[in-house]
Amino acid sequence: MSLKNVIVLGASPNNTRVSYRAVKRLYNYDYNVTAIGNKSGTIASVEIVKNKPLIHDVYAVVLYLKPERQKEYYQYIIDIKPEMVFFNPGTYNPELVKILRENNIKIVEDCALAALSMGSF
Repeated sequence: MSLKNVIVLGASPNNTRVSYRAVKRLYNYDYNVTAIGNKSGTIASVEIVKNKPLIHDVYAVVLYLKPERQKEYYQYIIDIKPEMVFFNPGTYNPELVKILRENNIKIVEDCALAALSMGSF
């Protein structure tokens, strides 16, 4: 079985941040994780990148960005065509939800860490 591609938007090298724990947990669950953030660093062998790499066959985008910081990623998310986008607490954005629905991308309003723990990710 090939690894599922997951992109974490808003990844932080700060180990007290939830996005840090999410990258680490996804990596430990054998997902192929791409961490995108605005600060360089490494989380569990995953290098945080500042660009928007074009990745194919994306299973999920996991958001750790406030709605006002998401706008620059709208087109990127549409271009990579993920199966779903996880809106973690504090990231829900009606404007992005509308765009995702128009592009037939599933919307999940849930904590990605909780979903992983429950086996529903």
